[in-house]
Amino acid sequence: MFSTRVSAFAAKAGLVGGPVLFFLTVFSFDDPVQSFLQGVLGTNDEIHFLHFLAIALYSPLAARQLSRAETAARTSIMSTAAMTVVPDVNARVL
Repeated sequence: MFSTRVSAFAAKAGLVGGPVLFFLTVFSFDDPVQSFLQGVLGTNDEIHFLHFLAIALYSPLAARQLSRAETAARTSIMSTAAMTVVPDVNARVL
């Protein structure tokens, strides 16, 4: 879950996306979200806000997946055809 190999874009998306998602689901669209989840889950009880907070805490996982997708897209674009192998003139042979 915690990794140092997350791109800056993915980390920023996770840090911004989690609180925004939590705010929207709990404060802005509480009634439509609650009625939708009550219909899906078949219950009359409302979902507690801490459950939504737990979902928002998964934003680091989303950031890591976004970083993996971004890295995969970047490395698939690279081509090895333009690379040449040239010995280094300053290299020392042991």
